[in-house]
Amino acid sequence: MVHRRLPVRWWKPAKRDRSRRSTLSKKEEKSMPEIVVYAVEGRSAEQKKTLMVKITEAVVESFGVERDRVVVSIVETKASDKARGGVLYSERGK
Repeated sequence: MVHRRLPVRWWKPAKRDRSRRSTLSKKEEKSMPEIVVYAVEGRSAEQKKTLMVKITEAVVESFGVERDRVVVSIVETKASDKARGGVLYSERGK
């Protein structure tokens, strides 16, 4: 039985989906940091605002970007939908 060697590139690479490509230039993308904070719900609007302002200030100072380029999001989770060490946050302290 004779074995034939396949060419090194016998497969076609997948085509890139350019429809989702950002309209921002590479320089603009780099100067637009986005920070996501995950937390259990229950903080007041004022507490969340204070956190977002302080995070923005830290990013501006650390990264040297303009304030209006910094995006901060808080993603809240119900205490019954989050656990640490297998114990739901809603059951902690009971």
